[in-house]
Amino acid sequence: MILTLYAILLFAQPDLIVNSHLDRSESYVGERVIYTIEVMYRIYPASGEITLNEPDFTSAGLRAYPVSKEPEVRYERRFDEEYRVDSFRYILFPRRPGLIRIPPAVVSLEGGRIVGNDLLLKVHPLPLGFTGAVGRWWMEAGLSSSRAFLGTRIGYEIRLTGDGDPNLISDPRISWPSGFDVRMIAEDRRISTD
Repeated sequence: MILTLYAILLFAQPDLIVNSHLDRSESYVGERVIYTIEVMYRIYPASGEITLNEPDFTSAGLRAYPVSKEPEVRYERRFDEEYRVDSFRYILFPRRPGLIRIPPAVVSLEGGRIVGNDLLLKVHPLPLGFTGAVGRWWMEAGLSSSRAFLGTRIGYEIRLTGDGDPNLISDPRISWPSGFDVRMIAEDRRISTD
């Protein structure tokens, strides 16, 4: 009796794919970088709960802000199958110069783990003597009223908007005219991803 073994190679399409990418491979300290994690999985059959574990951005030397709490969802065909793609976007601000390795995202599904790809970001130092924030910024200022009586309150709002890290901006120094009693009411620094 002759036993013949045939090796059959099956190239099965993956049920779950995790891929990360940056909108650029180089930046400056404090410059905005968009980081996207794409979790792709076959729609049929869909089973189990998918959990995304984002990279440790802080240990990598990055300040990170999620663009939204919910992923952007789209559908596409890969490997002749229909896949759902959940995109999770983050705004990153490098905090130090050098080559930064962003660890991979990890997705858990039914007790298993899929590890995505890690990324490298080359971060250039800021020019010597540079102080301030990196990015494009717009400033608006205005009074709450164009008329006031002696002893009444009037508000003066300064709004700084831009695409950089607001935590790198120093408080503005304003020279108020004499005769005004000026008090800082509130400061609101926030990241908006709209």
